[in-house]
Amino acid sequence: MLSKIQTTINIGLNTLLMQKPLTPQQVQEVFERLSYLAYNLTASSLSIKELKQLYSHGDEDLPKEILPSALYKNQVLINLFKETPDLSKTDTLSTLLSSEQMKIGQQVLENAELAGLINQTQNLVFFSSRELGDYFCGIYLQSQELNTELLKEVVTKNSRFHGAVKIWAELVPNLIEKLKSRFDSEERRIYYIFAMIGTPDAFKPMLQIIKDKTQTESNRLLVMFLFKQYVKEVSLDVVTTFLEIIKDTKEDKNIRQAAVDAIMKYSDVSYPYLVGAYQSDDIQTRYYSVIIVGQLSTQQGQAIPFFFPALKDNVEKIRIAALSCIINFIVEGQIERTDLEPYFEYLLNLYLKGQRRFKVKVAEILAWYGDKPALLFLCDSILEETDTEYCEEMLGILGQIREPEVILTLQKLLYRPNRKIIAAETAKILKRFQAKEAIPDLLKLLEEGYRNNSDEDREDLAIFLFETAEILISMGSSDILNILLPLYYGEDLDTYGKYYLIQALVKFDHSEAFTICNQLFYDKSESICRAAAQGLAKLKGAEILPFFSDMLKNNNLTIVQKAAIIRALPDSKDQRAEDILLPILENSDRSLWTSAIYSLGKLKSRKALPKLEWLKWNDLSKVREGSELEIRYFAARAIDRIQQDN
Repeated sequence: MLSKIQTTINIGLNTLLMQKPLTPQQVQEVFERLSYLAYNLTASSLSIKELKQLYSHGDEDLPKEILPSALYKNQVLINLFKETPDLSKTDTLSTLLSSEQMKIGQQVLENAELAGLINQTQNLVFFSSRELGDYFCGIYLQSQELNTELLKEVVTKNSRFHGAVKIWAELVPNLIEKLKSRFDSEERRIYYIFAMIGTPDAFKPMLQIIKDKTQTESNRLLVMFLFKQYVKEVSLDVVTTFLEIIKDTKEDKNIRQAAVDAIMKYSDVSYPYLVGAYQSDDIQTRYYSVIIVGQLSTQQGQAIPFFFPALKDNVEKIRIAALSCIINFIVEGQIERTDLEPYFEYLLNLYLKGQRRFKVKVAEILAWYGDKPALLFLCDSILEETDTEYCEEMLGILGQIREPEVILTLQKLLYRPNRKIIAAETAKILKRFQAKEAIPDLLKLLEEGYRNNSDEDREDLAIFLFETAEILISMGSSDILNILLPLYYGEDLDTYGKYYLIQALVKFDHSEAFTICNQLFYDKSESICRAAAQGLAKLKGAEILPFFSDMLKNNNLTIVQKAAIIRALPDSKDQRAEDILLPILENSDRSLWTSAIYSLGKLKSRKALPKLEWLKWNDLSKVREGSELEIRYFAARAIDRIQQDN
């Protein structure tokens, strides 16, 4: 890496930069020259945002400790150097810089141009190159004495210094030995440096800490974490060290788990050894080997045969882990159906013998990758199953497969006695599938549900009826009115039923829609009153405005009824509704203000903005007595809604 960087630097800069060892004064000179150059080439033409981008180092700005204060303070335009042969006569420049500093600036400019560090737009290429930035930071680190403060700086800002530390190690070949001799093993910061260096020589002291059981647990855990965090490629001895820890039954469980987390990163090297680790008599070792292989990114195809013996393991958590790994590979698209085909019969046998958690995971594999007989088998099994939790989990699996066999099974599940919660989940899936062949079943069950009041679990039944009515309307079945209207006239509809009656009447524009919505507007339920008002507005559109305006003047209406009308006005889809709403905000009675503000926001009324702005900044009154909410909050929200593009 170092040699590659060096070839990008011009001879003029090399003369200064390649001296070894550099003194701190020389390093400071390098940075001052580059700082003056970079800042002044761009200060006159770039915005603050662009300057920050120019000086960015990866995703973060270079720390101020690395670049001298000149980068932040100097206001000189260095490109004037090219235009002023006699630097001593330049008043603007001489007020800020000595003639010697100006000569240095001119020389740096010439060298940078020769080096190709300045592009055609006069921007300094150095500051947009991470590699060159790392190089100069590495020189800075080389010039400093090893001390605890330096280590602290590097470790604290490790994301900025990662590349620079590698350069530092190349500039100082014996850096690792120097650090080891300067600091004892309890100075944990040196292990961050070793991990950033990332060479086999740097791994040796790290592995010594990991293997040394006399070390504190925190030290060993830290070093394993650093391998996982920083080190991309490792040698075989690193992998075998982690494997020995994983297999060591006397090791602390936290240490073993840390080794598992670290080794997952090195799949290509570790895979053959992990397969062998499954032969261990130790349960935890077998478990670890399964979950690690399951995380490998490049070995999925060859890993399948490894998992199937694990499915027969006498420990349930190992069997579950193996199944989870196969499922993950399927989800990631790493396993083809042909890879699993030889194992279908094997999986079916496992399904028959397994407990619920295990059966569900086997079913998930078969449902996605199994053949037609396997899918039929799963459909039959869910119909015979009595475990409600299992049925719910299986519905989650079958609900992703729109096949005729699945839809037929779902239709049968609708009729399960005393399992209305399962029927409700089933109905949701049928809605997602838009399975119109199930409409007759849903209509029949909806009618039976309302006629049969002896069901033991009324709560589950209510949920089922709610879902069924919504689904029938969404699938365009106007036949739902043949069930709900007689129930309405017979006064047998509950609140949910009335709500969906309104929705169906409006959607299918029934001849009795206006009359019934007008009747239900006076229902004792606030939600039905509001739904009825919205229904009236949707049915009549702009024609409803005079009707609603007159109703708001009716002193016999309750606050709830008036609020329902106000909130329904936007559903008329007529902007003139704002002329009814705005006067409400001039009324001293504030009981309807929040409803009016809400509707003005929904209408996107720009006419209301001045009033809403005033309320936002000046009205501290509460929505109602005892409430913590203030009217200004609703005004602010309405303003946001009005000003949104969509």
